[in-house]
Amino acid sequence: MEGHECNYLGKVSSNDEIIITSSNSPVLAASMSELRDSWKGTLNGGRN
Repeated sequence: MEGHECNYLGKVSSNDEIIITSSNSPVLAASMSELRDSWKGTLNGGRN
């Protein structure tokens, strides 16, 4: 993979929480299932 940049994105755990940080400060902390449900609600004009 020489010449390809790799970045650490995070780690997987068994809980439902997703945490996104910037410079070690949390930017987003939320329930993954709630985020997924909200996203899915936008598909097909919200008719899911």
